[in-house]
Amino acid sequence: MSTQELKVVFLQSKKSVNNGLVSLRPISDRDALRCCTWVNDPENRSLIAPVFPVSEDQEHEWIKQITNPSGMPRNIVLGVYHNNHHVGMIGLHDIDYIHRHAETGLLIGEKTMRQKGIGSTAKQLLIDYAFGELGMQNLHTRVHDNNTGSKKLQDKCGWRHVGTYSNFYLKGGNWVDLLLYQLTYQEWHAQKG
Repeated sequence: MSTQELKVVFLQSKKSVNNGLVSLRPISDRDALRCCTWVNDPENRSLIAPVFPVSEDQEHEWIKQITNPSGMPRNIVLGVYHNNHHVGMIGLHDIDYIHRHAETGLLIGEKTMRQKGIGSTAKQLLIDYAFGELGMQNLHTRVHDNNTGSKKLQDKCGWRHVGTYSNFYLKGGNWVDLLLYQLTYQEWHAQKG
């Protein structure tokens, strides 16, 4: 990755996290292979929705669709970087600009970078952007019940568990519940003090 590419920072943490800054950058076609590798990884796949394999061509096409929207983007997907190293991806999905709500998603694909505060810092940057700049009123996210790290992250970021779909996903021959979390503008604003 060239020095020129590293200068494109969309959002960045003000404080050091695990001896480095966390930044969010626009995802691009050159990220396709890395993202495809993360999504196809069996351990990652057990914690997120995809069931079928994703090819590099499919990942290129997906990135092309989300980075070249016609009109207002329905999805905003950003790479998560720690010390200029691409460690994951995060996004706002199904953005509704009229009713001002969106779903969030996060994958720290580099497993060695989990449980270090990078995911929660990235999530907080995205939340601040969604409420502070896009004017969202409500954010929601879905978490597989077997994804302990993601459940802890939602709690750490102040999200409320608002419901559960029982036996929603079949993963590895076992049914897994889907947990629903929500964060409203008012809750975010109160947390900000």
